[in-house]
Amino acid sequence: MDDAVCLLALDGTVLQCNLSMAHLLAVQPSAVVGKKCYELMHGTGTFFERCPYREMLRTGRRECFELPQGDAWYEVTADPLFSDTGEITGAVHIVRDVTRRKQAEEALQESERRLGLVHDHVADLLCTLDVEQDGRFRIAAANPRFLEATGLTIDQVLGSYIDDVVPQPSLDLALEHFRTAIRENRTVSWDATTIYSTGQRTGHVSVTPVPDAGGRCAHLIVTVHDVTARVQAEQALRDHTAQLASLNALALDLTSMSANEDLGVLLAERLRAVTGAPAVSFSDYDPESRALVIRHVALRPGAAQAAAAPLLGRLVGARSPVSDEVHAQLAGTGSPVLLTLDQAVSGRSVPAAGREVAEQLGTDESLLLTYVVDGELFGTSHIAVEESGPTPSDQLLESFAHVAGVSLRRRRVERELRQMNAYHRSLLEASLDPLVTIGSAGFITDVNEAVVAVTGRKRDELIGSDFADCFVDPGRARAGLEQAFREDAVRDYPLAIRHRDGHVTDVLYNASTYRDAEGRVAGVFAAARDIGALRRAEEEIREVNADLERRVDERTRELTATNRDLQEFMYSLAHDLRSPLRAVDGFSFAVLEDYGDVIAEEGQDDLHRVRAAAQQMGILIDALLSLSQLGGRRIEMRTVDLSAIARSVVDGLRVSEPGRTVDVVIEDGLSAAGDEALITVILESLLGNAWKFTSQRPVAHIEFATAERDGLRVFFVRDDGAGFDPAFADKLFTPFQRLHTAEEFTGAGTGLATVARILERLGGMWWAEGEVGQGATFSFSLTGDNTAEAGDPGGGDPPAGAGA
Repeated sequence: MDDAVCLLALDGTVLQCNLSMAHLLAVQPSAVVGKKCYELMHGTGTFFERCPYREMLRTGRRECFELPQGDAWYEVTADPLFSDTGEITGAVHIVRDVTRRKQAEEALQESERRLGLVHDHVADLLCTLDVEQDGRFRIAAANPRFLEATGLTIDQVLGSYIDDVVPQPSLDLALEHFRTAIRENRTVSWDATTIYSTGQRTGHVSVTPVPDAGGRCAHLIVTVHDVTARVQAEQALRDHTAQLASLNALALDLTSMSANEDLGVLLAERLRAVTGAPAVSFSDYDPESRALVIRHVALRPGAAQAAAAPLLGRLVGARSPVSDEVHAQLAGTGSPVLLTLDQAVSGRSVPAAGREVAEQLGTDESLLLTYVVDGELFGTSHIAVEESGPTPSDQLLESFAHVAGVSLRRRRVERELRQMNAYHRSLLEASLDPLVTIGSAGFITDVNEAVVAVTGRKRDELIGSDFADCFVDPGRARAGLEQAFREDAVRDYPLAIRHRDGHVTDVLYNASTYRDAEGRVAGVFAAARDIGALRRAEEEIREVNADLERRVDERTRELTATNRDLQEFMYSLAHDLRSPLRAVDGFSFAVLEDYGDVIAEEGQDDLHRVRAAAQQMGILIDALLSLSQLGGRRIEMRTVDLSAIARSVVDGLRVSEPGRTVDVVIEDGLSAAGDEALITVILESLLGNAWKFTSQRPVAHIEFATAERDGLRVFFVRDDGAGFDPAFADKLFTPFQRLHTAEEFTGAGTGLATVARILERLGGMWWAEGEVGQGATFSFSLTGDNTAEAGDPGGGDPPAGAGA
């Protein structure tokens, strides 16, 4: 055997050893026998403090510990030997090389660390789904980009079904592709646009199935290469740049131990042989399903051959669920458990194999042996016991259980490591971007198929080659790699990959270092993003923008010419209409003067109406001409003192009607950015309206001030005049739409339309609110100064009508 074994007397003297022990000590077997174990193994004059032999003498049971020696690890055990009276007479000392198991455990830990790096740094949306027995898909893992896109937290996502995260109609399409990937056992890709709570996202989706040890699809890796920014840039023509996401992919290529031999068969056959039992079964514990699965039943040659076939057919492959109570019974002690069949039944353990063996082979009872290492259950065996035959000793069974448990643990680690490697390889290949791992010396250690495609070189050619040789400028590539090692990462590093056929692909490289179990930098993960499509889209946008600017210039010239023609037409129209209107007014006046005494009162009234209509028509023509001229005037922006303009307008109104009693309040210090002439027209119209529509009050009140509403600075003119019906407020700013008759209040009906036209040119807004007989409030804002802080001496509540 490979293990180093020696037989010790009570005082530690070596009584006998095998060749493996002599080889381990680098001496001949004759040089070992008769020497003290501590002298041979440790070069000391007595037992050292942690010596398992000394601990065995103290506790009276088997003792074991693991010891590192250079790059190797050894498991050292001491099993007591007893006399017929039960006294310890010596021990069996075993030294076993467990280096490969330690390496496998460390490799599994390293793979888990690398998987964590993938989820933390990959720039695409990534999630892992568990495929449940009912065909539904439960989210087992999700990276930060996935959470960012869905707007959910990790607690909301983990454990949820994909149905609860992905909205329709994208969900039905995704489920269809998931089933195709499982059915055909291949990666399936498609393009999808999904509307999450965070907004609409478009991406290229890939789903890759990951099988379990039995070949069933247990997981799906879903990768979404988000192209939302690029699609928006192409469709909206206003996004000149797209967000480039950094992709740090991790390449994992772990070696695993070969598993050509069926360990379950080996353990069952060996246990039957060493115990001499007529039959032994072996059950493997599956921690995922929490069940014991019978893998093999070993029968004594020639024993009950007629019953062998039906026995095996009934037992092999049978599964028995293990409850929490039974699991605690079998594994809670941290050491092998020996139970009779009756004890197993009363303890609700798994007696199927033992009962069948006992009934079919006529044995008296069955012992249940558990394989437990460090409190973890790996399997069980039922051993048929004949009353007339020998009963296996507890020491033999415990030693066998320990050896078998260590082997089973190593096999489980190997299996998990193989599954993890398959998962990592699927994850690596799920990315559409080139991903590469680079060792500390600058040589490639792994690549995905995207690297093969972009370089035109096979994977075997790439692995072991100089990373820098893949690029047009090897020196720049090497400098970027050195920066990644120096600073632990490099972001958006521009490079150009050269294909074997000479084709060049512009990329942005992102890289991060990864570390070994001791925390030392072991290499670099690098991911490349092709930016050729982005640059082409940017060039197309520039061309479209140039064409758009040309078309805007042409349209501007056309509108300028049209406005000029319109103004000339309006001016000609006004000029041509004034002469006949003056004639109508003049001749009507002459008729009244010359023939007033012979014309009846009704006729005179008609002539007065003709004169009034002609004069009103003149007013309308002048207003129409003034309104048309607003569009052709050039705007000159400057800081304007609105308070001063308002006072000047009110002074003019007082001169025009000195007999009126009007209380006018004008807030001091009101200023804003705008065209002084146009703002003057606004205030003349609004204050003039307030003056006119308060003419029927003995004492009128007019106010010009400012207020703030939701951060918007608002100027308002408020009066207590005739007011208006709020149902017709939308007509106030339309040319020639009057809410009062000319007999009540004179005017052309274009004043507020002029205000609206000016504010539209200045980029401002306007509102109106009033009640019949209760006055009116007209409010407006200016785009050049539209915040409450600019010139607002304290804000306050918005005026009535300001928030319409």
